[in-house]
Order: sequence, then structure tokens, then C-alpha cells
Amino acid sequence: MEKFDWKLTIRVNIIMLQLVGLWPKGDEIYRRNLYTLYAITSTVLIMGGHNFFQAMNIFFVYNDLEALAGTFFITVTDLLASVKMYFFVQNIGLLKELMMTLNCEIIQPKTRRQIDLVRPGLTIWKMTYVTFWVMVGATTTLMLVFPFFNNSLQEKQLPFAAWYPFSTKKSPFYEVAYLYQAVGMWYLTVANVNMDTLIAALMMYVGTQCDILCDDLRNLHDLSDTKNIVKCVKHHREIVRSCGEMQKFDWRVTIKTNLMMLRVVGLWPDGDDFHSDLYTLYAIISINLFINGHVFFQTMHIFSVYKDLEALTGTIFITLTQMLASVKVYCFVQNIKILKELLTALNCEEFQPRNDAQRDLVGFDLGVWRTIYKAFTVLVGATLLLFVMFPVLDEGRKLPFAAWYPFDTAKSPLYELTYCYQAVSIWFLATANLNMDTIIPALMMYTGGQCDILCDNLKALKRANFSKQIVACIRHHNAILSFAENSNKFFDMIVLGQFFTSSVSIGLAMFQLTLVRVVLDFFFCTGCDFLKKVAPFTSECYSLLFYVGSATVQIFLYCWFGNEVEYKYPTSSGSKDRMCRSREIGIFSGSRLRCSHGPHWKSTIKLNIVMFKLVGLWPPGENYKFELYTLYSVVAISVLLFGHVVFHTAEILFLVGSDLKLLIRVLFIGLTQILAFIKACFVIKNIKMLKHLMACLESDLFQPETVEQRELIQPDLNTWKTVHRSFSVLVLSTAFLFMAVPILTKMTKDHVLPFEAWYPYDTKKSPFYEITYVYQFLAITFRGVTSINVDTFIAALNTFVGTQCMILCDNLKNIKGHSEEVTVRKLKRCIDHHKEIVRSEW
Repeated sequence: MEKFDWKLTIRVNIIMLQLVGLWPKGDEIYRRNLYTLYAITSTVLIMGGHNFFQAMNIFFVYNDLEALAGTFFITVTDLLASVKMYFFVQNIGLLKELMMTLNCEIIQPKTRRQIDLVRPGLTIWKMTYVTFWVMVGATTTLMLVFPFFNNSLQEKQLPFAAWYPFSTKKSPFYEVAYLYQAVGMWYLTVANVNMDTLIAALMMYVGTQCDILCDDLRNLHDLSDTKNIVKCVKHHREIVRSCGEMQKFDWRVTIKTNLMMLRVVGLWPDGDDFHSDLYTLYAIISINLFINGHVFFQTMHIFSVYKDLEALTGTIFITLTQMLASVKVYCFVQNIKILKELLTALNCEEFQPRNDAQRDLVGFDLGVWRTIYKAFTVLVGATLLLFVMFPVLDEGRKLPFAAWYPFDTAKSPLYELTYCYQAVSIWFLATANLNMDTIIPALMMYTGGQCDILCDNLKALKRANFSKQIVACIRHHNAILSFAENSNKFFDMIVLGQFFTSSVSIGLAMFQLTLVRVVLDFFFCTGCDFLKKVAPFTSECYSLLFYVGSATVQIFLYCWFGNEVEYKYPTSSGSKDRMCRSREIGIFSGSRLRCSHGPHWKSTIKLNIVMFKLVGLWPPGENYKFELYTLYSVVAISVLLFGHVVFHTAEILFLVGSDLKLLIRVLFIGLTQILAFIKACFVIKNIKMLKHLMACLESDLFQPETVEQRELIQPDLNTWKTVHRSFSVLVLSTAFLFMAVPILTKMTKDHVLPFEAWYPYDTKKSPFYEITYVYQFLAITFRGVTSINVDTFIAALNTFVGTQCMILCDNLKNIKGHSEEVTVRKLKRCIDHHKEIVRSEW
């Protein structure tokens, strides 16, 4: 019988997709050829441009509800078409494989009866395709020709409301814009209709294959006909596979877009590291030109506006974020080999899910990451779009970002060139930043997913073949620990910098929001003078709001996925503890498998230790040595802590016997700062003892032996974490309010500092006032971080002593063993444990 051609049914569909650049020739995917160039050009210029100009119009009509509604419903449909095209192109390889599968022997109908069986489904799809085309084509035609019928051509009205950077009321701009809208709309229509109907065709093909399989099964009259049964089983597998079943789970598919974007910005070389090739040259040029160059020009601008506090704030919060991006790029490139090894390790046998249940188990987390990645991309994209467009929307000849350049940017064409340079740079920088930020949570998500798989494997341990299974679980556990440790090596400095910079930038951006001015009748009537500064309906305000949202989500990514790993690791460890209690199985009969990894006590105070490192109170080794970190500690503590105390104390001495009220106000602040300095000195003096205590905590004697003991001590550890966070928020909020008082009360005009202090120069003059203000800000933040973490570290040590007492009490309650020898051994261990607790307490 002649071979049945399934693709004949969707031939017109495929031709239309080829027309709009969505179907490369034959069975190929997109390659470096003319068709790919045509696809990129047509998609960006026709579809992307049409959507962009329509979306921009929303910002000009948002005050008119009727006009906004008329624009919005069309724009949303067009934007959805863009998203569909993105996913279509992304999965074109999979789609081509499905098309090739249609021509394999097992998919073919075997008899005339089976051809007649599938033909109604194909016919219904064809009728649906034609009907849908007629409806959509008629709608598009009517929308495009309605200016002819309602005599609006004389008023030069376009079919779709859109913003263009030229006047469409003049010829030939009106005719060009009309033609552009017609081409753009038909392009979107052809793409949209054929993508939708192709999806319907794939579903129809699956349905017809089920019909063929059912017919084959009905004709199995002899159960000994092994050949036909095997064919039916293979056919069923092929149907299931075409519906999405994978032979091997590929973890990297989830972050495919992420890796592609990193490659675009020069951060993802072909091999395991950067080599002497063209891509490395491209990476060096693009990173230095678009990231480091942009950051340099913005940083230079700070030196020209430091006298204007408002302008300085408006510049510095953006510049800080961009400077951090440069640092992140450096750390990313430096550790690219580690990241490549991590992604290679993901596809090893230990990390593969064993069954469909495990795939479903990890699939949820992968889906959450994808959703957050898309949401974060939209948020960052909207922020950048507003930043880049607000000079155009506000009709001012300003640049999107205040920066210094060695030429006059007010003149043409230098203004236009600089505008384009800033737009390209900020998009380049944001793409790098966004994808670096999201790949770190992806690593955390992978770690959490592996904990889920390990936990499921431990729950599924059977008596049969137990030894082999338990060895596999131990190897998997060790592989997870190695993966997590290498992940930390890769991103620890990036995360530290992100938390610090984002916190400062969010605060400065919120402050900048209070400086944007607009007249609001409502607040004039109520007499609320402070709220008159807030401008909720300007593009600058929208830009700042979206920026704050993006920076907040940036921190949220690390917190959320880090918390997921912290939550899941004890769960998998708990399963391991339960497994450890098995006394009657295989080679572990009558014994107990010692769990090699107890709770990591230091992970509870990890943030505390990171903050200690930041303020120079936690050297890498056991004690301070002659190294760069010691030099940093001496300079930081001397300048920011001791220096601030000296200037504050000097002010107290000058006030003695003069103004009692002012003396008391200065004195209570001064005493707190002196105490913070004394605390820091005692930490430095006893750093060796503290390091020894941390080492003791990791010893085997201090580890909880059962999952019940873990659960017993966890509430105390969680309470300490809550207290630490609450205390940090309280102290830093207090410090921020102290620093913001001169700004909020408009005393900066009189050059009033947040804290009264004596300095060997006149702080009433510029730039001494601005420099001293910044110095006080850094000093009080440094003091606040020092005080918070010294106090909470002491509380943590007390908490650890309390939890050890709880573990000891639990061990004493369960001291009775199977024999007298076991009981004596347990009692001796409890005595040693008690001695160690008492020794560490003193």
C-alpha cells in the first residue's frame, strides 16, 4: 500500500509559517543562513516594531479610559502573538522531530480501513483551518479598511492607534505608517493563525494515532502473535513520547533561555572556559564597551554633582547597581569553569530521576523557577523601557541616565548617538545582570530538586538488594553536598554584594521618589504638604517604582530558593536518619549507620558571620595575620568606627559646661558608639576562642543523633533567626531615620549633619559638608552592623549551649541500651558531652 503522507494535510500551514520566517527549510532548525537573517529581520522590524509602537501609545492615553480600552485589547493580543512566536522558535527543534516521526513506519495506517478511520479527523481539521482563516482574515481586513468607510482618511486616522517618533498627520509619513500597520497586522495574523492551527493539528494527529492503535488491538485475535503485540507496544510508546515523554531527563533544558542570553552578552563560551578565540574577543569588547564604559561615565558624573544632594541621590542609586553588575560579571567570568562543571554534573547518572513520580516531583520546582524567571524578565524589561523612554515621553532633551562624557551631549548628532549608546548599554547590562541573578537561584533549585529525589529514593528502600540501594543513596548524597559546596564557591561573593547594594539602592530610590514633584488638587485641599512631593503619574515615578520592584525581586530570588534548599536538606537528612535506625537489615544487622552529616550549626549564623567578615571582624584563619584582610580590618575599624567615636567624643568635650540639653543629646549617642568600639575590640581580642567554639560545634559529640533531636532544637534556632532579623530591621531603620532627618526636615540647606560632631575643618562649606555627610552615613551603618552582629552572636552562643543541654537531656532519657555494655558506653558519651558543654560555656 502507498505510504500515507501526514504532512500533506498541513502543507498550507507550513507554507504560511515559512512565509513569516517560522519554518526553516526541510528538517533543519535555524542556522547561520539567509533564511535565519530574514526571520530575525522580519520578526524584529515588522512584528516587534508594530507591537512596540502600539504599546508606547498606552502611555499617552492612560488618562482617557475609552481610548485606553480601545488600544489595550488589540495590544494585548499582539503581544501574546509575540510570546507565542518566541516559544515556537524556541521549540522548533522538537517540532521538527515530531514532523519526522510522522513519516516513520510504525505511525503509518496499515489498511484502507485505518485510512478511512483517520480521514474524518483530518477533514474536520481542514474545515476548522479554513473557517478560522476566513474569520480572522475578515476581521483583519475590516480593521485595516475602516478609515476608508468612515471618512477618517481626510483626518489622516490610522487603523490602529500607535505612537511614532514622527507626525503621522503629514504626507508621506501617514501613508508609510498606514502601509506599515497593514503589513504588520497581516504578518501577525498569518503567524498567529498558523501557530494556533498547527497546535490543533498535532493534537489531531495524536488522536488519529490512538484510533489506529485501537484498531490494531481489536485485530489481535491470536495472543501468541508476539510480533504484532510488540508492534502495538512500540506504537503506544511512540505516541506517548510524541506527547512529551523523555528518555533522559535533561536538567539544562529548564535554563536553556538563560544560557542563550548569557551567550549573547559574552558570558557563556563554547568550551569549559574562555580561550583565545573570536568569542573571547567579542566578550572583552562588549563587556568593556557596554558595561564598564557605561559605569565609568556614570561614576564620573558623581564628581560633578556631589554638591547637589538631590542630584547626587538620583545618580548614585543607579550607579551602585551598575557597578555591582561589573563586579558580578568579573566574579562570573572568574568562576565560569566551576559553573560549567556544575551543569555537566547535573546530567550524571546519580542526578537522574528514576521514574515518572520523581520527574513530577522535581517538575513543580522547575516550573516555579520558569515562572519567576519570566516574571522577573517582564519586570526588568518594563523598568528599562520606562527609563529609556521617559525623556521621549516627557518631551525633554535629556538623556535616560545622568552621566559625564568628554563632549557636549546637548548638540546633535552627539545627543542622539549618546542616547543610543545608553539604551544599548543598559539593555546589555540588564540582560547580563538578570541572567546571572536567575542562574544562581536555578542552582539552588537544582540542589533542592536533588534533595527531593534522594528523599524519595530513601523512602523507597526495599529489603531486596538493600546494600546496593543504600550505597547508591550515599553516593547521591555526597554528590549533592559536592554540588552545593561548589555552587556556594561560585556565587557567595555575588550574593553578598547583591544584598548590600540592593538594600542601599532601594533606600536611595525610595528617597528619590519623595523628591519628584507634582501638584495634586486633592492634597492641596487636605493641606498635606509632604504628599505634594509625590508624583504618581509621571514616567520618572513609574521608572522608580518599577526599579524598586525589580531590586526587591532580585533579593527575593536568593531568599526564596535559598530557603527552599534549607527546608529540603533537613527533610532528606531526616529520611537518612530514619534509614540509619534500621538494625535488622542486611549488612547493618545489630548496628547503627552513623550519619556523617549532622545539622550545620554555622549555617544558622551564616549571615552573622558574613556581616562580621564585612566589618573586618572575622579573619579567614584562626587569628589575624599579616595579610590584606587584616589591613582592611585595621583601616575600616580605625576610620569608620574609632574615627567616628573620636570626632563625637571631641564634640562632647567642647559642650561640657555650655548647653546641657545638647550635651545630653550628644552624650547618649556617643556612649553607644564608644560601647560598639569596645565590643569590636573584645571580639578581635577573643577571635581565636570564638573560632575554636565554632570548630567544637562541628564535632561529632555536639551533633544530634536522631531526627527527633533535630526537631527538638530547631524551634530555638528558628527563634534566634527571627530575633536576629527583627533586631537588624529595628537598628538599621533607626540608623536610616537618623541619617534622613536633615533631608526630611530640609535642614541640608543649613548644612546640618545627622550627628553633632567636631571636625578639624568647616563642615558648613561644600564639598566638606557632603563628604562629612557620606562619612557619617558609612560610619553609622558600620557601627550598626557591628553592634547587631556582636550582640546577636553572643545570643547565638547562648542558644547553642541551650540546644546542647536539650540534646544531652534527650540522650539521658534514652540511655538504656540492649546490654549493659551499650548503656555504659552511652553514659560515658553523655558525661563527655556534659564536660564539653560546661567547658564551652566558660
